[in-house]
Amino acid sequence: MMPLFSLPPEIEDVQQRMTALARDHLAAEAQRRAGEPSFPKDIALLLAEASHGRLTVSKPDGPATGLLAAATALSALARVCPRSADALHHLNFAATLLLERHGATDVLQGWAARLRSGDAVVPVAITEEEAGAQAAALRSRVSASGGRLLLNGSKTFVSNAADADAFIVYAAFGDSVEETGAVLVEAGQRGVRRETATFITGERWQSLTFEDVDVADEVILFRHGGFTKHAGYFDIERIGHSARALGVGWCAYDAAVAYASDRRQFERSIAEFQGLQWKIAEAKLGLEAAELLLQKSAALADRAGLGPIDTTLAKIHCNRAAYAACDHAIQILGARGYREDSLVSYCFRKARGYMLNGGVVELMLTRVAEHAFGRRFPQHPV
Repeated sequence: MMPLFSLPPEIEDVQQRMTALARDHLAAEAQRRAGEPSFPKDIALLLAEASHGRLTVSKPDGPATGLLAAATALSALARVCPRSADALHHLNFAATLLLERHGATDVLQGWAARLRSGDAVVPVAITEEEAGAQAAALRSRVSASGGRLLLNGSKTFVSNAADADAFIVYAAFGDSVEETGAVLVEAGQRGVRRETATFITGERWQSLTFEDVDVADEVILFRHGGFTKHAGYFDIERIGHSARALGVGWCAYDAAVAYASDRRQFERSIAEFQGLQWKIAEAKLGLEAAELLLQKSAALADRAGLGPIDTTLAKIHCNRAAYAACDHAIQILGARGYREDSLVSYCFRKARGYMLNGGVVELMLTRVAEHAFGRRFPQHPV
């Protein structure tokens, strides 16, 4: 069992190794890397070569693995180089887990292996114009026609799609929510159209349109089960999102402490001003509490299986604490933090995105209320 107020030695080792790698190889270029629109595939390859590409795969020997190890590594990396943490997440979560857990064919397992090695970029495409928070209302559909299975529909806000080799696309195989499935579509397939846009972080995303795209049996992850059967995947994803948010918050916090220690005004360090001290204290308070919630949710998931309420609480607080820490950091750095090319500014924009990614905070709060009252609060109209 995990000690109450410290990480197990094997998890501390993961944290220390990741921090050392980040400081030795990534810290110097963290600010420049934050402004790059492309997926950091070079970082994915570096991390995979350093044996950080299988953190979520349980194995009897070697470095510690599991969700606590992965979350700890993600947070440690994001604290030093926030953009590089996206590569680590891609290696260990998202499409990688979906393919390994539901890919029953050699083709799908081949893609999983490529992802773990850092050799491929495969975003998960779920969101549609009319199906954002209500993800089960998908209009993309796989249907039979002339002896073939064809995918038609569209997706939007697909992160890293501009650099993708393939996509995992959620689509309906029938008329009920339980007939929701997922297929792998290669980026260059006939019938795939892509339009590129940019988030406020500078990172690119795409809208995808599928017109009679052939779907072979060997690229179908599952044909039914809907979001109920595969809800655990989304909870695992939230652990990854929470860990990156936490690391981004710590990154901004570290920058604010360093700046306040060096900056002088009125013939003394600005760290001596109480108003600034309180901002640092509030940021640390929020981040420390968020870290404990994240560690609890990940450790429980490793030991006894996912606890959706623990994951939800961790996501809410990691999102909020990170955003607050980044906001305080910008106030402390002033115009230097507000510059578009500053790392703190990037952390602020990144933290804001995490409050949308993987389930908006408001829906997460409703989920907590449902647990508290022991009943559902359906959002569908009566």
